[in-house]
Amino acid sequence: MLKVETTVPVGSEAVWQVVSDLRHWDQFLPTMDLVRQLDDGPIGVGSRFEVKQPGLASAAYTVTEWRENAGFTWEATAPGVRTVATHTITPAAERTVLELGIQWHGPMSWLVRRLYGRRTERMIRLEADTFATRAQAE
Repeated sequence: MLKVETTVPVGSEAVWQVVSDLRHWDQFLPTMDLVRQLDDGPIGVGSRFEVKQPGLASAAYTVTEWRENAGFTWEATAPGVRTVATHTITPAAERTVLELGIQWHGPMSWLVRRLYGRRTERMIRLEADTFATRAQAE
């Protein structure tokens, strides 16, 4: 599993407000070309999103875990691989620890890790830093 962790000098509610704003990620994350909700209603378990990232094919992600002010997990499947991305928010005194992780499963996961591992790690590092900066600004 690839994991990136950053400490943000604000409360967990401020970090959650930014991380949980999936509908607007493509407006402030440089790693997202498009994030579009595919269903109606509030975001929660079962919500589906089309995600397009630079240089990658579009993927349909489904929220599999949604914990208010604590994080969420979403998953996408493609032939031979299932991607699981986690977003965890942990309060720590007057700051918050934000951890982003990604894991690939399935018979083609080794190839995805080999082809995209380093790039993905750079992308989730940039996402963590962008979330932290935005949470501090709001």
